[in-house]
Amino acid sequence: GNSCTQDTCSSETGSCSFNHDILDGSECDADGNACTEKDICSNGICVVGDAMNCDDDNSCTADTCNPVLGCTYSFSSGACDDGNVCTLNDWCGDGSCVSGLPLDCDDTNPCTTDSCDPLDGCEFLPFSASPEDTPCDADGSPCTVGDHCVEGICVTGSDELVCDDGNACTI
Repeated sequence: GNSCTQDTCSSETGSCSFNHDILDGSECDADGNACTEKDICSNGICVVGDAMNCDDDNSCTADTCNPVLGCTYSFSSGACDDGNVCTLNDWCGDGSCVSGLPLDCDDTNPCTTDSCDPLDGCEFLPFSASPEDTPCDADGSPCTVGDHCVEGICVTGSDELVCDDGNACTI
């Protein structure tokens, strides 16, 4: 009844022998526990191996080991990280990480194209249109005209707004 011995019976003497040398190093089941692995025969005895690692590298599952069934995984809830820095408040749903709300990368600069790289996050690139196609307000003054974008920066125009209404009786 020992899985770590080779049992033989001598037909001449009728005696039994139990040789363990042949089976040393072979796999066996020492404890009937599905949560251990690599049980091996050593000197005719089945020795318990290592505890099974049930980690599935999924933050949205609870990883456990059942002595009868082995590794079991159940869905968990809560926060997770989908690996995309362009999403916020990711959460676990049905065993996988669900992306949250998009990251707001608006720098309020009309002279940049705003985007989000999943690895690096927000990027603000100088606007690629010609300056006269990209109006902006560099100084906040309604008396200047021609403010425009240059290499991602809003610069003040060189002209002042002409406010002459053609009436000599007004200033």
